[in-house]
Amino acid sequence: MTKLIVVLGATGGQGGSVVNTFLSTPGWRVRANTDDQRSLMRAFAGAYAIFAFTDYYDYFFELWPDKSIARETAQGTNIARAATKIASLERFVWSTLPNTERFTQGAAVVPLQGKANVDVFIKSELPELYKKTAFVREAGIDMYNVPDFPVVRAQDLMSEEAKAALVPTEESLARMDWSSFFSAQKTRL
Repeated sequence: MTKLIVVLGATGGQGGSVVNTFLSTPGWRVRANTDDQRSLMRAFAGAYAIFAFTDYYDYFFELWPDKSIARETAQGTNIARAATKIASLERFVWSTLPNTERFTQGAAVVPLQGKANVDVFIKSELPELYKKTAFVREAGIDMYNVPDFPVVRAQDLMSEEAKAALVPTEESLARMDWSSFFSAQKTRL
């Protein structure tokens, strides 16, 4: 049976490399979506896996810092809520960044915080989705809830939940075998 992966942010570096990987992987179909919020449920229908990405800078110059964080947080939580309604979903990969409020006792690094807010939301409010979620840090700073994969090898970091990894280059992102992130089997740290 052919599995469906839905990729948000499909025109960017990460999403584009995920699309390219699965277009050339037997047994997979790809549905690319560029974050039209009204179409999330339609886009996710029948998905085995979802790769989700938001971009803080899409709204920065229109909304400025605080409202951009709020917008990205709302966009990410909408994506996560929609994903919970997909019965066929086995894997949700959320491209995220470090929770700077947590590490700086409340002083957020503005471009990073919206994604981290979504991490907290998924973990605290959507426990069933959390079990299916791989949180992939964009900067390669750390990853949790994911298996080791061939491009970089994860190593222990600050907590029982976190792993550190080498920062992949754009070239390695393009060549990365993203399929390991979408395996039903994963390493719990």
